[in-house]
Amino acid sequence: MIFTLYRALRKLRRTLAVDERSRILFIIVLWITLWLVSSLLFYYAETIHGNGGLSLGDCLYWALITMATVGYGDITPTTSLGRIVAALTAIFGIAVYTLAISLLADAFLNITMRRILGLAGLRKKDILVIGSSETCKHAIQELIENGLEDRIGWLTEDQPKTPPDVDFMVGGVDEESLQRAGVRDAKHVVLCLDDDSKTIHTALLVKKLNKDASIIAQTETSKTAEMLRELGLAKAVSKSIIGRLLASSVFEPDVPEVITELASIEGELDLTESKSDETVNVETFEEKRGAKVLAVKKKNGSIIYTPGKDYRIEKGDTVVYTRKTKG
Repeated sequence: MIFTLYRALRKLRRTLAVDERSRILFIIVLWITLWLVSSLLFYYAETIHGNGGLSLGDCLYWALITMATVGYGDITPTTSLGRIVAALTAIFGIAVYTLAISLLADAFLNITMRRILGLAGLRKKDILVIGSSETCKHAIQELIENGLEDRIGWLTEDQPKTPPDVDFMVGGVDEESLQRAGVRDAKHVVLCLDDDSKTIHTALLVKKLNKDASIIAQTETSKTAEMLRELGLAKAVSKSIIGRLLASSVFEPDVPEVITELASIEGELDLTESKSDETVNVETFEEKRGAKVLAVKKKNGSIIYTPGKDYRIEKGDTVVYTRKTKG
């Protein structure tokens, strides 16, 4: 009988409720209806028909406990009609609670599967990486090495062959997908697309949705990178630098190795930057951080390369320096 009622309620739920929110609302309404009807019927059976002394509050409490099949025994039916109401309340209570558990399990499984398959949206991610290229994967790995995995969201057009170590969403670079990926919450957006026209289009969309986002873009040509910088859309790195490094390897074979070492946190040295919180000379700055200053970017935008030991770093200047990551 219980199984038959369960199947009937489940069929009714599917008929009346199409989406998840409607199903939850349906269960809540059904539960409240059963609780109130059972309370009123028990009040009628025990107090009005049976001349008992139970108040409506007592009956509400009794119905709640009976629906959950706890049965403390402090309130029990004394009339035949009351016993019938109690039996029906327990049976329908089991069915409703079973249906609610089924709904919660379905919802949890649905959310989990959507997240695994990259169909769920991303929320509250400081760093949003957009693109399916190998460059994106290397960028994500470097961010993970810096301990930022919980802050990274990845919007990719292709389903990853293996589950990545960060939350991701499969989608295009249209406005709707960017919104679902949480671009409005992102402080930094990394574009590693293989098409410059798509990079420019995406940068414009990102700025439209989040004008405060800092955009870092990979471009195919130096001309596109320059245009993005001049328009103030993004800090851009052109793939032409790879060609220059390859050429440099011919007559300066150690230069690319050093640059690669500095660019990754996995090496012995890491190239980093920070704003100075005090006015201090280069020598003192290096002693405090165990670092070697390579450049100082002034607040007016000018850059001083390889400043001397006595060069004065003002408070608020951005200092680019190398630091040891091992030993």
